[in-house]
Amino acid sequence: MPGLLVPQWYQPVIPGETEVLFVTFLWGFTMALSLVTGAKALRQTYRSWLRRRRWNAYIAMVWAVWLCDIVIAIVYWIEIEGWIEPSFYYFAGILVMWTIQLQCLTQIMTNRISLVLYDPDKARRLRVGVALAIGAINISVFIVWIPARLQISHEWIVINNVWDRIEKVFFLFIDLFLNVYFMWLVKIKLIASGLTQYKVVYRCNLAMVCLSISADIAIICSMAAPVDTVYIEAHAVAYMVKLYIEMNLAELLGKVIKRSNQQRNSCTAADGWHPDPTRSLFNREWRNTGKKILQPTGGQMHSLNTDKWKDKGVDHDEVRKKPLEEELEEDVPLDKGVSVAIPCQAHNPRGSITSYMDPSWQRSTCGTTTRLTPADEAGSSKSAFKNMERQAFQDWPNEAGFDGLTEHCGPIELKVEGTIPAWAAGSLYRTGPGQCKIEDTKVGTFNISHWFDGLAHTHRFDIVAEGPAARVYYSSRRQSEKVEADIKATGTLRSISFAQKLDPCVGMFGKFMSVFNKRSDLNTVGVTVNTDMPSFKALEKPVVDVQGHRAASVVIGTDAAVMCEIDPKTMEPITFPTQTKFHPDLKGPLGGAHGKTDPETGDYFNYNLDLGKQPVYRIFRVNAATGKTDILATIPYKAAYIHSFFLTNNYVVLCIPISFYDWSGLKMLWKGNLLDSMRPFDPSAKTHWFVIDRRTSKGVVGDFTSPSRFFFHTVNAFEDEEGDIFCEVVDYPNRYIIDCFYYDVLLNRNNKAKEVWTDGQSQHKSLPRLTRYRLRKGDFGSASATADSVMEIPAPHAGDMPVINPNYRCRKHRYGYFLVSRGLSTFFDAIVKIDTETREVLQWEGPRAHTPGEAIFVPRPAADGETVDEDDGVLLSVVLDGENRTSYLLCLDAKTMTELGSAECQFAVAIGLHGRHLSAV
Repeated sequence: MPGLLVPQWYQPVIPGETEVLFVTFLWGFTMALSLVTGAKALRQTYRSWLRRRRWNAYIAMVWAVWLCDIVIAIVYWIEIEGWIEPSFYYFAGILVMWTIQLQCLTQIMTNRISLVLYDPDKARRLRVGVALAIGAINISVFIVWIPARLQISHEWIVINNVWDRIEKVFFLFIDLFLNVYFMWLVKIKLIASGLTQYKVVYRCNLAMVCLSISADIAIICSMAAPVDTVYIEAHAVAYMVKLYIEMNLAELLGKVIKRSNQQRNSCTAADGWHPDPTRSLFNREWRNTGKKILQPTGGQMHSLNTDKWKDKGVDHDEVRKKPLEEELEEDVPLDKGVSVAIPCQAHNPRGSITSYMDPSWQRSTCGTTTRLTPADEAGSSKSAFKNMERQAFQDWPNEAGFDGLTEHCGPIELKVEGTIPAWAAGSLYRTGPGQCKIEDTKVGTFNISHWFDGLAHTHRFDIVAEGPAARVYYSSRRQSEKVEADIKATGTLRSISFAQKLDPCVGMFGKFMSVFNKRSDLNTVGVTVNTDMPSFKALEKPVVDVQGHRAASVVIGTDAAVMCEIDPKTMEPITFPTQTKFHPDLKGPLGGAHGKTDPETGDYFNYNLDLGKQPVYRIFRVNAATGKTDILATIPYKAAYIHSFFLTNNYVVLCIPISFYDWSGLKMLWKGNLLDSMRPFDPSAKTHWFVIDRRTSKGVVGDFTSPSRFFFHTVNAFEDEEGDIFCEVVDYPNRYIIDCFYYDVLLNRNNKAKEVWTDGQSQHKSLPRLTRYRLRKGDFGSASATADSVMEIPAPHAGDMPVINPNYRCRKHRYGYFLVSRGLSTFFDAIVKIDTETREVLQWEGPRAHTPGEAIFVPRPAADGETVDEDDGVLLSVVLDGENRTSYLLCLDAKTMTELGSAECQFAVAIGLHGRHLSAV
């Protein structure tokens, strides 16, 4: 019995044996390919769900295309078997499936194009235009194809034979246009702009478009078969191939964007704009404060006065919404504001002074100081976790302190707000990571994974006394130019890093060969600043810079047994000596970043870790008077990452946390970095404390244990009247804190900050605490001696990056200064002063998105016969204003934690690690 609207004269088309065999082959190929495509769709769906806990439009369209293709292939196979009678519903259903499939596939293609179209209006017009064009063809096919398949009349069959081929050619040209347009955008807007990592996308798309067009041509050719079933099954194969191509291109594009650390965050500190992450990849949205917008004009950044638009009757808020192209088309006069982010080689010759002082510039608000008591500790901790849970860090931008940083050879005079006391005169050196990505390498942009591996960048703030107050000058210098040049040449980092992630595209053989391709002469040294170290003599004719400061020798340290001696004035690297400079036996590759100096004698202490079947720690002292180096102790023990240790008047205390390297440390040759070479954290393991007598040749005199902990920084150590040792340290319950310093987390890329600070912290509770341990002298020599905790102050009352009055090193101190995180930022968000006797805390916090750096204590010089309090001095901290993408040198009263003054940079200074104040008083 004929189906709905099937005429009495309908004659079914019976395929011959050859056609059946060919259709069977196509059907089997479609089913096999659908398994591969479906597996990829499942992986992409799973990853999308993990990232967002929901499925996006792309995932929905992928599954729609896949399901419709499967249904079409299966239904037509069933028709060949004679299990389905022809009817209007049957043919209309096939067309509905085909329409959904075609519309979704072309929208997937336009979505790919919209990723590189920073103009959302163009992207929207493209999507709508393609949908309407495809829709018009879909409607025409409904009008022509169904009557022809129902055999309503011979005329409809003839019209369909012609129109079917025409519309397939239309689809071929639409397919070709979309792919060519995408490749043109990639080449013109990305590759031509220096984003060479997108060359692989261009080349891959070029190959894929050939395959996709070949599939369209195959469909057209299959229409010459005597039965429609052949070309319809060919259609199913072709569209499954097209879907697989689109999924691979989407995956490749995602990988390239991830490897480029999302170029939408690559604007420099002075760009004045930031991308909107809720929109397409290269959207730009103006951000500004007050009436200043920073406008790019030929490589130099100028302040743009928006009053000129008000004169034309244009609202300022509307100006902010204008696309970048429209802004650049306008004639932009140079405003009275001084230019920022000037490359030093082109605009700022070394030795000349540039004024960056804008008389109209000032911060709108200052920070606030809060007093907290021990009774507030539990509530503060609870509040910090709540801030993490509600993702408060989403409203605290830090990008300018990590990405797009510039070198200012200077010196540049900064505008001082308030007062910086003249007795704080001197040079504040700051060092730490700078660049986090290298452009234009042989493989495109090379992205550094972890903050600790950022290329070294040292800064100097010269504070010059002028009456009762001071003027401030700023300079900076990069120290890893050789490493940068090698990365540009090779496209990879060929030295042992702290936590650089391996390229996932490198196979086992490439990984094996990289073991033999490491270079020991590529050094990124930028963790600590040391001055007047023994064996590093000051210049015979001391350098006197333009501010009149007498410069001493300056040596930058790191967690390896290599140092970087820099020119105190220009901060250019001079040499990269290893610890063998002190003694030939100090040949191990690792050492402590925080070497210790005796405050009375100037003797320098550190350790050297030699790896091998039996790792060995050598504790050594460099005599400041004679330059002779003595090895105080040799300790065979498991190799571990140790950032710092303790020094008292009579002892060196080496505390070994639970950060042991696998394969006795040799695994780092295979992994290429320290972090991946560590064993998993073992909460049941014991932390070991080795006490070394530094006054005699007794070596190790005590071996203590304590529960498993991890730490970066020691605060201080001292002895009491009974000879017991007290060691104060910022420790953690595990090593989870290291993961928090990946750039993806710090900059909240791909929602990594949520993953670490929200989900991760809920699981790991990896907040620091300030702990004071007691090592009893009476337990020296005991096999069961324990280091007992006698004081614990939890976060966020306590934090990390500890500092004390330097005059109290190796003495009992009362006050410590720390950076804390209250869950408001992906980094630190306040500075605290801790009274270890009362446990009271004074907390300074800036306005929202003001991120402080390590606070350096500068003690007030005592007058003749005067006794100066321990907390009588100032704190100097480089603070990032993340909203305005600028930094300032903050001066706090160390006693009251109130703001005295600041030196405004009007550009971003890298959020560094550590520093040292070299007094000129």
